Amino acid sequence: MDVIVINNHFVSKLANNSANCIKDAIFFAVKGYQTNGHLYIDDAIKNGAKTIVYEDDIIKNNYEINYLQVDDVKKYVALMAKYYYHNLSRKYKVIVATGTKGKSSVTTLLFDYLNYLSYKPLLIGTCGVFFNDEKTATKNTTPDILTIYELMKKYYQKGARYLIMEASSIAICEKRLAYLDIDVIIFTNLGQDHLDYHLSLADYKYAKGLLINQL
Repeated sequence: MDVIVINNHFVSKLANNSANCIKDAIFFAVKGYQTNGHLYIDDAIKNGAKTIVYEDDIIKNNYEINYLQVDDVKKYVALMAKYYYHNLSRKYKVIVATGTKGKSSVTTLLFDYLNYLSYKPLLIGTCGVFFNDEKTATKNTTPDILTIYELMKKYYQKGARYLIMEASSIAICEKRLAYLDIDVIIFTNLGQDHLDYHLSLADYKYAKGLLINQL
């Protein structure tokens, strides 16, 4: 780890998108499928980021910025979010469904059942984000970890105490659920899908095991 921390600052926000940075934010240069967050470090700084967390070697030419080089940005964004949001997942009963098929059906049925019992659950999955009569769209089956924390924070203030989520195997490997306190895992089945990502069935099974280890 290469750390240059010379500028203490109040942390106003955690961001993995340079466009979402504000004054005194921490920017995480996450490597994604379609782009690389390292390409947007300068944009993040222009938007107010004061600390940069990154993996690859970069030119550090701004002495007003803190630079933290780590081995795995995705791991550190999840870990820092856990502390920044005061371990918010512990205030929920977190129920996660994973499997090749049936995640949406299982989570929707559970959401309806808990609503019937007046438990005010929050559902995050393929079909969107649901709370009471509210619905918003999602880009992925499992959003990134910062989005999950923002949703937990928003709906906790509205009374949510149960969180139901779908967990794709790709999201598990990408650490989108890392360091969350999970109470229940529902495993539906294991098929032959997603082998374009995992390359082998053994790797696919291993991804599911990573989630189970978080219980």
